[in-house]
Amino acid sequence: MTIVFDGTTSAFHGSVSLSGPAFDDGVWERDLMQLPDLSNGLVAAVPDAMWLSTGSAHSEVRLTLELLPTAPVRDDETWDMVVEVSVHLGGGTLENDDDPRMRLTPPAAGWYRLRASARGRSEAQEQDGATEVHRIVLWPAPPEAEQVIRHDGVRGGADRRPLPALGSDTHPVDLNGYYD
Repeated sequence: MTIVFDGTTSAFHGSVSLSGPAFDDGVWERDLMQLPDLSNGLVAAVPDAMWLSTGSAHSEVRLTLELLPTAPVRDDETWDMVVEVSVHLGGGTLENDDDPRMRLTPPAAGWYRLRASARGRSEAQEQDGATEVHRIVLWPAPPEAEQVIRHDGVRGGADRRPLPALGSDTHPVDLNGYYD
């Protein structure tokens, strides 16, 4: 296990993000269908980028970021919310623009599974100064559809169809007819 980051960082507009060199920032301005889908309430991933949704809009959050060689054992009982998504990483270093300590360099380009876990988001949403805790774990794995394992009800809906894994070969994302 490699712990890449373990500490506090700032949420900015209700999220913490990491993006790599293959991520095209301008895609959001050119194509609104490229916006990350945070409807699961916790995490979104597009090629070479990921977003974590926080309970509070602007505060410090506790975050652990881990990179593993294989899938971890499930420990869902200790978390209020757990979601898994697949993400295609281009092989460069992913960074957080607001916190230079958050840097993730995957061992190779390819598909990874991302498990995001959170607790304390509803408390952080309701009261200033409440501490919310997040963990992101990544490991190499073939693409799979998103899976909401536990839902805390803070954001998003648990009754929607999960998105398929989206990779570099499907970017820009073609969701034509997907939500029919």
